[in-house]
Amino acid sequence: MALEKKITIADLRKHKSAGEKFAMLTCYDATMARLQQAAGVEVILVGDSLAGPVLGLPDTIGVSLDISVALTAAVRRGAPLAYLVADMPYLTYTNPDQAIANAGRYVVEARADCVKVECDRRLLEVIRAMATAGIPVMPHLGLTPQRVGQIGGYKVAGKTAEMAIEMIETAEMMVEAGATALLLEAVPPEPAEILTKRVDVPVIGCG
Repeated sequence: MALEKKITIADLRKHKSAGEKFAMLTCYDATMARLQQAAGVEVILVGDSLAGPVLGLPDTIGVSLDISVALTAAVRRGAPLAYLVADMPYLTYTNPDQAIANAGRYVVEARADCVKVECDRRLLEVIRAMATAGIPVMPHLGLTPQRVGQIGGYKVAGKTAEMAIEMIETAEMMVEAGATALLLEAVPPEPAEILTKRVDVPVIGCG
């Protein structure tokens, strides 16, 4: 069923409170965005995963801010009613001032509803700064592909009790800092379920 009104974070919070699931799909162009909105997809992510299928790159490291902002704007034009999340590229949010300036481009130029950043607790103050500046931000926890060079490959996150506890605590810290929602990647079901219950913001799993 096609979307009939603008989806906001309030709608996603209602889903969370009611225990209802909602879909988030990735999109990189206006045509596919139009189809997703017509299918009733409430949340659309313009991911840095566009590196492969759109740009022919071997990984996400080479995605530029300008290209990402331009494609996010295209998706917004195709899906004006969806809740639009923009994935900030590698090295575009290393400190608060840089993060605010770059995230602001997504909000102002591309009309994104939220920006997503791959992070851990070392970037807590970056999250806090963006939230304080009025920029809705979605921390991406668990497997973070932009850091694959540091972690030595694509690995499941939170496999041990210690790792799971640290991730849950980090999620709580991110929410306290002002995170609008959370995204989890490659997190086992049990810690993901615990984490989801412990925070009061929407939590999205991407496998």
